[in-house]
Amino acid sequence: MDIREICNELNRRSKHYQVGKLQRLRAKIKDITRPKTLKIFSDQTINEDWAFHSGGRTELQFNIGTEREGLRYGLALSLQLSRTLPDISDFEFKILRFNEYLLANIHDLDNIKMWVHSPSGRSEIKKISEIKLPQFQEGNFIFFGLLCDADNIDYEHVLKTFDHLLPIYEYVESNVSLNESILSDNASFTFSGFSEDKKLNGTYSSPAKKFEVKFKHNELQLKLCQLLSNKYGVVNVGDECLTKFGTRVDAVVKNAEGFIFYEIKTNSTLKLCIREALGQLLEYGYWGSDVAPQKLVVVGDHPVNEVAIKYLRKLRDEFNLPIYYQRVGINDNTLSKMY
Repeated sequence: MDIREICNELNRRSKHYQVGKLQRLRAKIKDITRPKTLKIFSDQTINEDWAFHSGGRTELQFNIGTEREGLRYGLALSLQLSRTLPDISDFEFKILRFNEYLLANIHDLDNIKMWVHSPSGRSEIKKISEIKLPQFQEGNFIFFGLLCDADNIDYEHVLKTFDHLLPIYEYVESNVSLNESILSDNASFTFSGFSEDKKLNGTYSSPAKKFEVKFKHNELQLKLCQLLSNKYGVVNVGDECLTKFGTRVDAVVKNAEGFIFYEIKTNSTLKLCIREALGQLLEYGYWGSDVAPQKLVVVGDHPVNEVAIKYLRKLRDEFNLPIYYQRVGINDNTLSKMY
């Protein structure tokens, strides 16, 4: 795994992503007149086994590196002392900010993992959670992100993940409130095409066991985008489209009337799918949004029932909310009716 080559490729592709503006964001936060570089990674921050963003040694840093399972990519707090970091006291406030952000936005980060490297070894890989006091120790390296096969790196997914994590970096490193964003000053909804290279299965190892993770959400997302492309044309369908606040819409169709937003849920019941998706769709469509979606569609693999149909009609008729439900099955060849 050539870390320098990976960094160069990420730098090259990043101009199409929000994280490509990282150094300009840093300049605003740190009141820097002119950043040393506009690249995410610079020669000074690339090592044989890892790399962090230029200027990130004492920050919540965008980081890639080697792990037993392959390449890690995400955010990190490096509490390892150096001339640049003589003590870790400055990280106390950053950790408080990180925990505040996480508590307010945990539903948007449910796919992100967390682990800690310490002088005694690496912790178990778990779902992202608040940073606890025992983890705040000199010499620790706290990581939040994902893993991929080093021989099969999906650079677009790495950069989309960086975009997904960028609001955390902004909140931790600045003094904005949870409802503000420096990024959103000039940001807007971003439509981007979908890729059929989405990974549907993955594996990673722990010291005790190796197990396979089934990404049902990704399966439904890929199937939905394929079916939408058949109906609307592939150039009019996107996935993981970025809102101005850094959140992502699972799938989007653009047409002459505007946009249709789709939120996919894999909960155990139809009711839970609608309940969980509703808040996110309303936020995507109306929370300071610069686009007015034509329709907001909950997607799940459960058959619709009369109770749900009446509920959705009530939301549309009495509250004028363009909320719909559409069932998508893994083996479907055509789009089902929208209710």
